[in-house]
Amino acid sequence: MFHKLRKFSLGFGLSILFATQAFSQGNPTCQVNVNGNLKRVHVWYSFTNLDTKYSWLMQISNIFENNIGFVDENCHMLDVTQKLELPSNSGKKIGMVVLEEKSFQSIYSFIGVRNDEAIKIVPNKKTACLFVVAPYGPGQMDRTDWKLNNSDCYATDYGTKIYFK
Repeated sequence: MFHKLRKFSLGFGLSILFATQAFSQGNPTCQVNVNGNLKRVHVWYSFTNLDTKYSWLMQISNIFENNIGFVDENCHMLDVTQKLELPSNSGKKIGMVVLEEKSFQSIYSFIGVRNDEAIKIVPNKKTACLFVVAPYGPGQMDRTDWKLNNSDCYATDYGTKIYFK
């Protein structure tokens, strides 16, 4: 019995170590000052534009429980009401920070729209992608992805690496 428990503990410990390394490997280390309290980045997201012709406009939205904030690679808070441009063949990292401990009921989204001529036409057929994230525990999240009008977006590495095309 002890042998089985030891094997389980070792496997469980290694899986937590792997998940922690998967979320932190190669990412900036920073803490953000929120009302006098230092908050760490919980998850780093990597966004890559694989489109060779067009930039993509990206926006972050808090959908439920407005207790999540986002920082850039330099650990500066982002204004989620502003669009971020992701030029063709480029990438950027964005970190998610829990500003106020409430629960794991927060839901947020990353929306990307290809910045092409269709964006100005009414009615338009904008090429867009939507990634909805609903964390339910540390390093654990449900995610739903939508591809609109022939977009070819996808996510890898537990949804922390997002690709627009």
